[in-house]
Amino acid sequence: MNVPYRAKPGFGFIILAATALITAGFFIWGLGTPPLEHIWHMQLELTLGDRDHLSTSEEELLQDVLSRYPGLANNMLEDAEVGIISANLGGMVDGGYVYLVRRTATDPRRLVVSSPTGVQLQLQASSATADTQGVASGTAPFVWALPDKGPFPQLIGLRLLQAETTPPPLQDSLAVAGAAAGRRFPPMQVEIRAGS
Repeated sequence: MNVPYRAKPGFGFIILAATALITAGFFIWGLGTPPLEHIWHMQLELTLGDRDHLSTSEEELLQDVLSRYPGLANNMLEDAEVGIISANLGGMVDGGYVYLVRRTATDPRRLVVSSPTGVQLQLQASSATADTQGVASGTAPFVWALPDKGPFPQLIGLRLLQAETTPPPLQDSLAVAGAAAGRRFPPMQVEIRAGS
């Protein structure tokens, strides 16, 4: 049996179909959230303390955007050299994590974390190029010399991995107030000090 017309599509149809696919792909791409808008939402949620810690992909995205747009770090830090960009009250953090941004490596800095309640805290600190784990307690703070290599502005994350389950015998008013407020995590005092 012979088919009276050509069974395969012609050149014009292929061009029309390709144009339709490219147009549909463009509109689907346009519906996605731009990276800067995603960062703006993350920054707002971090500042208010309305979210859990960032996922690995979110940390990578934030580091990438900070590297591509250094002015964003100036905005986050209000023109300071280094600072905390997540929820805190004078460096006191009770969300189980904290994020810091460091604009440049001109001066050596170290991250110092102490436990104001005396509870032993198992911590993990990381940047794009280095990470470490350590313990902060009532008698000895956790200290980490921030790495001087890596992309700048530099995102530094600190997470509480585990906390001692039994409080020390002497609790100060901060620990009692935190327990009364239903805090999920013990507080940490976070400081960025000059020197290595």
